[in-house]
Amino acid sequence: MTFVDIEDAKVWSGSSFVSPDIWIWDGNFTKIWPPVGVALGRIGNGETEQFSSASDGEMNGFTFSCIGNCAIATVGGYRSSSAGMTFGVNYGATAMTPIGSIIWGDNNSGSNSSFVQWFGLMDPPSGAQTIQAWWDAGGFASPYMAVNVSSWAGVTSWAGPTAEAGTESGTALSLDVASNGGEMVLQCFMVENLTSTGGYPERAGDPVLYSLNGGYGRGNVAYKAGASTVNFTATRPQSGQDYSGSAICLLS
Repeated sequence: MTFVDIEDAKVWSGSSFVSPDIWIWDGNFTKIWPPVGVALGRIGNGETEQFSSASDGEMNGFTFSCIGNCAIATVGGYRSSSAGMTFGVNYGATAMTPIGSIIWGDNNSGSNSSFVQWFGLMDPPSGAQTIQAWWDAGGFASPYMAVNVSSWAGVTSWAGPTAEAGTESGTALSLDVASNGGEMVLQCFMVENLTSTGGYPERAGDPVLYSLNGGYGRGNVAYKAGASTVNFTATRPQSGQDYSGSAICLLS
């Protein structure tokens, strides 16, 4: 049974439609809805856009319908200057909340580097909404940006980010995140490529939600159930590539 099935199974409670408690028989009665802990609802289609010599800009936007009670967006890509930048994401007419600061590559210095930032919104507006990312710079910049969104059920709040960035030799990437059972950990690695058609971090065992094609800055978002320590690993396409890594916890 999917979350879409559950959405279709909503019943009239007298004033609104609600999702009923759903049980299955597996030798015992097991309740499968509402979920215990945090559970994935839906993944968006995302978008990519390149900007040239401007001081601000908006992406075209894409449509998303939330399943669950929390929406999380990831903005990632590449910045070809050292101008100070601010990112934002609108969920319909509502501004999503930045979760921590921008994580830049090049040891978080931000000059000609990859970047990643998280945004969240509790109890998003229902129905199809336009997801639109924007940016503003203290000078002229030419960012190559990507954005996507996922929705989650059973979330009470979020924590983070836990971050790491660098340029050291070798190809291995690793990030440890402290969390608890019942939570969900989302993690993103972005890498800087020498060309706009370069590769993505390769995930050997981490389940991937979606990829972010920010041209010269490419990456992907993975997710794992919470535990005392959750480890994410990836392999860079080339040794010594600039990378930016960041993770957040969805709390239940």
